[in-house]
Amino acid sequence: MELNLSERVGSLLQAVFLLILPWVVLIIGLVFTFDNVWFYLLCITWLGCGLVFFSTLN
Repeated sequence: MELNLSERVGSLLQAVFLLILPWVVLIIGLVFTFDNVWFYLLCITWLGCGLVFFSTLN
């Protein structure tokens, strides 16, 4: 199944899922003092991969 989205909407969704959402999850973890180091490591990895994929796709 394939979604046919306009280029602007597709770019906005990519930015949200790859760049903004990792920051939101990381900030939520900092606010609620989540004490698991793997949580922060995965958030930072997600952000790094998101930067690479976002720059590659655009």
